[in-house]
Amino acid sequence: MTAKEFEALYDIYARPVARFLAYYTQDVGQLEDWVQLVFLRLWKYRESVDLEGAYLKTYLLKTARNVAIRELEKDKSSLFLYKPDMGEYPSTDDEEVSKSVKDDLVLEKYQNTLKEVPFRSQEVYRLSREEGLTYQEIADMLQISPRTVEVHIRKALKILRQELKEFQH
Repeated sequence: MTAKEFEALYDIYARPVARFLAYYTQDVGQLEDWVQLVFLRLWKYRESVDLEGAYLKTYLLKTARNVAIRELEKDKSSLFLYKPDMGEYPSTDDEEVSKSVKDDLVLEKYQNTLKEVPFRSQEVYRLSREEGLTYQEIADMLQISPRTVEVHIRKALKILRQELKEFQH
């Protein structure tokens, strides 16, 4: 995809993406940032996205949903900030701090383990789990069969389960 083609896609789809994201926020600045994040993701995965296919708008809207959810989760975690009117940080009990530290360790281990997954399996896994695409959408996008998508997901999950078993209940 060339820069001109990307600009053309932006001109076509930025408004529908923004209207969709307006369900998640009414803050115009935040909305603009989120639209930019969606199109940055499109640019990042431009080699694996089928730009002529019928699923481009679906891909963009699912990406938009994931961006909104991820950004809202970040905002939620930022609620635990310094409260100047109280002059102190909110108090937490040791159990909350311990859980937070464990969550950070699990996330770090997960991210490092995912880097060990073979590239194609990692790409398919991320499209499925992080972008929320269906096996059929991934198959169409990457021009592989849905069965191959399933094999790549299974391979990634096997590695992740094996490496993260210490964190399983």
